[in-house]
Amino acid sequence: MRTYLACIPCLLRQAGDAIAMASDDDGQRIATMRAVLAMAAQLPMDQPPPLLAGSIHRLIRESTGVSDPYAQVKARATTMALSLADQARAQVEAATDPFEAAVRLAIAGNVLDFGAFTRLDEHDIERAIAGALSQALDATELRGLMQAAGKARAI
Repeated sequence: MRTYLACIPCLLRQAGDAIAMASDDDGQRIATMRAVLAMAAQLPMDQPPPLLAGSIHRLIRESTGVSDPYAQVKARATTMALSLADQARAQVEAATDPFEAAVRLAIAGNVLDFGAFTRLDEHDIERAIAGALSQALDATELRGLMQAAGKARAI
């Protein structure tokens, strides 16, 4: 995976969101964003976007002194996820193929990326779950995943 030109605005938007969550000081926010912009001008485009995002977020943590700008977002997400856990468990247990249902719910959880979408709400979660439950999955890949999971010591 490489970084495309269209990835840069998204990385900068993520940086702006993280900076806003990390500091209320406009001066610090501006200085940190300027440092991010200088870094962005030098990003190696042959690297995957998550690797570049990691470098940007490291700079933000160092600049603001905040070890986890997403702490409040994560706490809210955990509360929402816990409120849905019993429902998800029941869906998996009631499914014709519990493994497939669990994979589909895992896909929904993976789609809900707070780096990309910092303002997710219950409706976004419901849409992600509905989409994951209705999208087509490759049966061969699903069987391969099940076999690999069966052989794994830890997941």
